[in-house]
Amino acid sequence: MVKQEYIDQLVGVQGYRVEALHFGEGGEKMQFDESKYSMSHVKLAKRYSSIFMAGPEMSDDLVTLISYMFTEEQAEIARTLPPYVPVSYKIIAMLKRRPFQEVRSILEEMVDKSVIFRMGNSYSLIPLLPGTMEMMMMRNKDDEWLASYARLYLKIFNDGYLKRYMKNTRGLPSITYTPVSHDVEVKNRKVKVNQEIEAENRQVSDDFVAKAIEYHDNIAIANCCQCRRLTKLTGKECSHGGLTEEDGCLWFGSVAKYFVSQGIARKVSKKEAFQHVAHGKENKAAFFTFNASYKSDLLMICLCCQCCCKFIHVINNFDGQKLVAETEYKIAVDSGLCSDCGACSKVCFTNAHAMVDKKHVYNKDECIGCGVCIDACEKDALQLVRNDKYKKPPRHMMLTLLKLAPEAAMMATKVALRGGLRA
Repeated sequence: MVKQEYIDQLVGVQGYRVEALHFGEGGEKMQFDESKYSMSHVKLAKRYSSIFMAGPEMSDDLVTLISYMFTEEQAEIARTLPPYVPVSYKIIAMLKRRPFQEVRSILEEMVDKSVIFRMGNSYSLIPLLPGTMEMMMMRNKDDEWLASYARLYLKIFNDGYLKRYMKNTRGLPSITYTPVSHDVEVKNRKVKVNQEIEAENRQVSDDFVAKAIEYHDNIAIANCCQCRRLTKLTGKECSHGGLTEEDGCLWFGSVAKYFVSQGIARKVSKKEAFQHVAHGKENKAAFFTFNASYKSDLLMICLCCQCCCKFIHVINNFDGQKLVAETEYKIAVDSGLCSDCGACSKVCFTNAHAMVDKKHVYNKDECIGCGVCIDACEKDALQLVRNDKYKKPPRHMMLTLLKLAPEAAMMATKVALRGGLRA
């Protein structure tokens, strides 16, 4: 039997009573009509609107999206879930005063749709982005249902709600991009990436991607790229060229095992992982990862394109550059070799390269150090050099994920974890 005081602690600490802390109150007028929706959907939408969930402001669009994602019965159960930190279905059942297995069955319905997160027998809410969108795109097969979700979500995303959170970040960069700058040889079979090195018995270069692949034994590739699938479901096509919906992220460690167990990723060998990286390099992908050590047990590396990647969109349109860590390398331009052809500006992900009055202009502050522009330059005028502002990343990805949240959410999570430990 779970003690009532522990339930009270969870209710008070883990976010069940934070519905007032959402955009739309404190002076802002809520732009929606509550009478059009069930009260369960409205209350759940308020949870997603909370600053603890880095959510959009309350609106008809948000409540319509939540009403689409959850049935009324599911919404009534879901609004009791805490953000981020999963709790047992038994606690949820006791809070709702409903039978354990009945509540668990409803929770599993939501897991099957990827609208909530499960770890073992415990469940939680996760933000719309990053979180729900990625899980739904990677797992679900019902394209018609997902297509409607994609249109509803993108309408909210494109309004730029994430921009309002940039001022609430702690100034501790949470994401980074890494160049792939070497050849790698795996069991005497060379996988060409860029420049040649000695690599017998899977010895590799010192670049981040190669280190991650060599270090981890559990490696998986997601069944699809969530961002390119989102684009496709809204009736558009990836214009990057060469990369497809099937070119999913690389996952490492325990998260790789979890995604494989959930059927949304496939386990791969180191050789297959290197081949996947080589394919991305050949097709001008930018390699995105959270700003954490390559040894992190929750590591991921995405093969990003200019047109579909939502983080690139946030960087370029919603002041998201502050989320990007100072990368280990930055581009240096040899003006004596540059012919002002503009080839680099056409492939640059963040407009660091530009043409002004037919002359090449480079903005180092906008550079994310992905290295894609190097292969586009036929005059060898670009090279990667060590960035003196680079700082060693946190040891674990969980420390990095906390940096993505607004300061209030970080404080709430820390309090919740302390409360759980005391209990």
